[in-house]
Amino acid sequence: MSALQSSLWPEPGRPADQRERDLAIGEFSTPVCVEAAAGTGKTSLMVDRVVAIVSRGEARITEIVAITFTEAAAAELRVRIRARLEEALAAGGSEDERRRVEEALVDLDRAHVETIHAFAQSLLRERPVEARIDPRFELLDELAMKVDFEAAWEEWFATALEADSTAVERALLLGFPFSGIKNLAARINEQRDLLPLNHSPVPRPDIDAYRQELAGGVARLQEMQAHCRDHGDLGYRQIDEAADYLLRLQMADREQAQRIVAGHRDVLKNKGNKLKWEADYCARQKEVFGELTVARDRVRNELCSGALVLLMQWLEGFPSWYEKRRRDSGKLDFDDLLVLARRLLKERVEVRRYFQRRFKHILVDEFQDTDPLQVEIVFFLAEREGSTPAADWTEVELATDKLFVVGDPKQSIYRFRRADIAIYENARQIIERGGRRLLISQNFRCRPGIVDWANGTFAAQMTGAPGVQADYIPLIASETRDIALGGEGDGVTALRPTTTPDKEERADGMRRQEAEHIAALIQQKIVGNWQVQDPDDRETRPARASDIAILMPTRTGLHIYEAVFRDQGLTYRHEGGSFFYVRQEIKDAIALLLAIDNPLDSITVAATLRHVFGVSDEDLLAHRVAGGSFDYTAVTPAEAPTSITDAYRVLARLHQVRNDMRLSALVEEALRESRLTELHTLRRQGRQAVANLRKLAQMSRQYEAQTAATLHRFTRWLRTNRDGAAREGDAPAHVPNSPGTEVNLYTIHAAKGLEFPIVILANLGGSLNNPSREYADRVGKELHVRRGSSGKAEFATPRFAEIAPHEEARDDAERVRQLYVAATRARDHLVVGAFRSGKVERCWLGYLGKGLDDVPGIDRSGLQQVQPPAVAPIPSDADAAARLVAGRAAWEQRRAELLTAMPHRSIWTATSLVRFDGGAEPLSRTPASSAIRLGSALHAALERVDLRHWDDRGLDALVEAVAADYEVEDRRPELSAMLRSTLRSPLMERALRSAQVWREVPFAFPFDGGLVEGAMDLLFREDAGLVLVDVKSDNVAAADTEARAQRYAPQAMVYALACEQVTGLPIAEFLFHFARPGVGVSLAGPGLADGGRELLTRAPGQALAVEPGS
Repeated sequence: MSALQSSLWPEPGRPADQRERDLAIGEFSTPVCVEAAAGTGKTSLMVDRVVAIVSRGEARITEIVAITFTEAAAAELRVRIRARLEEALAAGGSEDERRRVEEALVDLDRAHVETIHAFAQSLLRERPVEARIDPRFELLDELAMKVDFEAAWEEWFATALEADSTAVERALLLGFPFSGIKNLAARINEQRDLLPLNHSPVPRPDIDAYRQELAGGVARLQEMQAHCRDHGDLGYRQIDEAADYLLRLQMADREQAQRIVAGHRDVLKNKGNKLKWEADYCARQKEVFGELTVARDRVRNELCSGALVLLMQWLEGFPSWYEKRRRDSGKLDFDDLLVLARRLLKERVEVRRYFQRRFKHILVDEFQDTDPLQVEIVFFLAEREGSTPAADWTEVELATDKLFVVGDPKQSIYRFRRADIAIYENARQIIERGGRRLLISQNFRCRPGIVDWANGTFAAQMTGAPGVQADYIPLIASETRDIALGGEGDGVTALRPTTTPDKEERADGMRRQEAEHIAALIQQKIVGNWQVQDPDDRETRPARASDIAILMPTRTGLHIYEAVFRDQGLTYRHEGGSFFYVRQEIKDAIALLLAIDNPLDSITVAATLRHVFGVSDEDLLAHRVAGGSFDYTAVTPAEAPTSITDAYRVLARLHQVRNDMRLSALVEEALRESRLTELHTLRRQGRQAVANLRKLAQMSRQYEAQTAATLHRFTRWLRTNRDGAAREGDAPAHVPNSPGTEVNLYTIHAAKGLEFPIVILANLGGSLNNPSREYADRVGKELHVRRGSSGKAEFATPRFAEIAPHEEARDDAERVRQLYVAATRARDHLVVGAFRSGKVERCWLGYLGKGLDDVPGIDRSGLQQVQPPAVAPIPSDADAAARLVAGRAAWEQRRAELLTAMPHRSIWTATSLVRFDGGAEPLSRTPASSAIRLGSALHAALERVDLRHWDDRGLDALVEAVAADYEVEDRRPELSAMLRSTLRSPLMERALRSAQVWREVPFAFPFDGGLVEGAMDLLFREDAGLVLVDVKSDNVAAADTEARAQRYAPQAMVYALACEQVTGLPIAEFLFHFARPGVGVSLAGPGLADGGRELLTRAPGQALAVEPGS
């Protein structure tokens, strides 16, 4: 026990803050705000206050409102109130007290011990006429809300777009993503209590003035080009690109110019090597580019900001239309309950007075997490009778004996649900003006070592900045928890990596390494070895797996930890996940339902055959070779494998009855007939997979209860959720008859309000979540929004950049509070994972400050990486193996005989002939060759791009997609530079001026008993004849391109011969464009075809291998 702790314990068994606790329970003469820190027993205070109110005759149980955060917490609160009432009854007391307690026990089920939403619903049920709603209104559950929103959005959007499409057209023209329109509408709908929004004025961009400013800057830059010694310098080339940018702006009309400005983010950048410029011209050209960038950003921001504001104003029509639609149909959602209840109490004073007389005491738990609407409802009801009715909650004169709120601002972690610590502080100050603020800090949960660490770590981080961060009130450890337990450290230890993080190590690698160490720690050291104190009987015992909670700040990377835990045999359960739609069993089930709905979707049918019915690739191939299709309603060949005919029989029958059965019955029948449940039962985490499949079936029942359900609509809804990464938690899957075998895996938010003997904080070393993209200003009634991403046009409301730093500071402050919540979930042991990605600058570990500096590390001597449980070997079948080997040998002999007997034709490609003639050495042709993949990616991008109407925003998206296709994501800058170099080259300008242009033109022609084949990158026709172009991605300097072109001359000869043979037109010129230096080399067309004939005449017997084209 530390000296500090012993000095804070006034006497054994009595909390240091007993006076404050007594006031919290029995002070009824003033409003009370209790700030109860983590583990101090604030729920017990609220329970005891309710019992005191009842037993002392202050109010009947039905005249009390006790509001808490979740339905589970409300149920627990009701149970605890009943237990305390029964204890009070058994303890005796006066006859009047016993009578009051007995009455409370009888009436408890009718009392308002519930969530704020349930309480608001009861107000509306009681006064529906004044609220202007149907008295029999139906409350939509979460799934029904999603379905209803989708249907309403489609209906409104189509109608509103037909009436006025200006806002949408302008936003899309400037690059606003179409999918983002619905997302923005949903955000505005969530903040509908702010409507109508106020919008800050947006300056009108002057495109003509910008053109003039740009023209002046480009003219200055072009004058400076004469002072550059190397025309390959990036600064020199950037000036050419700026001139091209100016030319495009000058040729564009106003709408096109707006789009060009919005999409070009990387045209005006400072580049150049001062050693390649005379005097200070390099610095001077960079200064000009800096000025032009500022001008471009100003205009672009004005354009996009104006478009966003116009779009938001248009979308403001949706929430009111949608609310009327719901009310006309007698339906409300959860937000409606709060919005309408607040509106009812604010606008109808007689109703406010009625409920004020009705409820004599209002108690609110978790007050730090209430949102603005909840605060308004509570304060209007707590208004002093006889006072002037307040028009705003901040003007309410509180009754002296009614309001009691309890919370902990250090645990305010629900900003994403509109909880606002600034509103909490405002409410607390109003309560303090006429009441009390009580501080409860005696912690009964954590061992002293954990308390000391939390105080030392978070006192330095929680500075009490107004409206941003809470004051840190130190926790006081309880002497009842000052016990010696097995395990390392004094309650707090760190799990550190064995090596310093590699600067190139990515976050996922860090997570995988940390997960492996956590699994080894749990399985080899904690379970059965560390001691914990049982919270029920206070006896110490060895730790079980179920005593452990692994807490993470976010779900990012959670699947990596799960995969490692599964591989290493560590069973777990988690709540609050959001990976339902990416689980393999759900992917399989959705594919199955899509295949049943549409037999013509051959890709989905094939995927269903493989993943659901277990059809092998060999059987799929045999089916296709036999003439079969992946349409199971078509005639199946007699030679089709049994595995496919059996699967087709099931799919065809389900497809035939899909419109004759209820949706839920069809889904259950599909799962049963396909044996999908049995399949996933046999896999690791099988219980979880089965629970998720059952949840999917339950979702189908809920879906059909909300709408005119068909399989087609349901599968479309599932596919939208899957592709949109909808947040949906896994179904609970508890292990029967095996207590203590599963580790708990939670996010910090999901663990709020819980406690565990052992807590492991993990995933703290990855990058932070992206900052918020919208902030609500409830005072100014503004919604500050930002959309877009790096490399694309960014849309932001006028004042977003102004308020973002303050809001980001509030985000940082909340992250500190999240870690405080996580640390104080631990009763006996706290392990902090200190793994960090080398590529991450800011991560969650940074919010602990110096908190880990003096924390001892886990002793990992003797720990070994857990090997995955061995999979039972498949019984051997020696005869089957011998048959397979013999069959392979027979197939190879038959193939050799057929090849020998076949008429032989040599096949040449242009690239093979280049090497035959002593040309360029080929790059490595192995699959792993990044250079080959980069060249292929460049050619694919040139094939896809719109040569005449491309813009930088579109190019960025194209480069990203092509780089992913060819697995060269790490070389995107090179790919982007080569693509832009080619598109901006004089060669491309010349091609676009021609009458006809063709890209990626394949050819094949016979020659001397052989076949010559290839593909031309670009071909265009001028008056003098055809011009052939081949784009090269070689890593070659500009000065060496002439020599390199001569080495590629044989390829040009063959291409020229091909064009002459196929088209009969003369070849005017052949151009090699080297994309890296941006240099073109021309070969005269006449005579090239003759050179090709000579080359092919010498080729037979030398170039028989088929080579991929360049």
